[in-house]
Order: sequence, then C-alpha cells, then structure tokens
Amino acid sequence: MDDTYAYVAVKLYLKSGQTEDSVQEIVQECDYSFVHDDIIEHEIIEIIDTQIPEAQEAFCNPNNTGYVDPFDISNYGF
Repeated sequence: MDDTYAYVAVKLYLKSGQTEDSVQEIVQECDYSFVHDDIIEHEIIEIIDTQIPEAQEAFCNPNNTGYVDPFDISNYGF
C-alpha cells in the first residue's frame, strides 16, 4: 500500500487547572473533523507537548514539598 500523508500539529488552548490526565481525556473526547475529497482517513497519533503551569510551578519551586534538590546531601550525615 502506498501511504501518502501529512502530519498536522494543532494547538489547543485550554482552561486553567488542567492536569496531564485531563488533557489526555480532552484530546480523546474531541471530535476532529477534516473534510476534503482527497482525505480518506485521519487519526490522532500523540500529544507532542503540554504546558500545565501548576505542574511546572510544583517542580520548580523549592518551597513546595514536591521539589527534590538533586544536589542536596544533607540527609546523608556528611
């Protein structure tokens, strides 16, 4: 079979408060429509990138309990 295709990236602007799981759910529930006489089928391949400000803040903020300093050796008794 001769596969002729084009990859198309779509950026979805979402309401704040999303999580990785909710983003997955939103993408799966969307009704994508590509209408053209030369398009015979379409499929969602993967989510390429996400930006979730709350998740980034938790990782980057050292005062947050979720932060792990990879250079902190204070727990090793040195």
